[in-house]
Amino acid sequence: ECAELQMGIGGICGCPSASVGNCTLCPGGESVPNPDLWLPFGDGITCGLYETFASASNETECAMLQLYTGPMCECPSSPMSPLCTVCPDSEMLYPDNIYNETTGQTCA
Repeated sequence: ECAELQMGIGGICGCPSASVGNCTLCPGGESVPNPDLWLPFGDGITCGLYETFASASNETECAMLQLYTGPMCECPSSPMSPLCTVCPDSEMLYPDNIYNETTGQTCA
């Protein structure tokens, strides 16, 4: 548990000897291309921050993160097909509505 904590947040906290795990959000092993890109869940979570947390993941968790978060972080090695649509059975009526005031992200 301590090693996971050190790997997961040591770098965020500025620990000079922070361990880095093997998991990256991009399945090809590259770092996320835009670490400042906001993720649509949580407040203030960027791809770079999430990748730092993901580095402590085990193999199964890492694969899930790469599958679901890699495309959101625009990883070149991720399948770019959408994993989820907000309105799967109909056209979106209010695509310009803002659902995250912090990031200004709209429904579209």
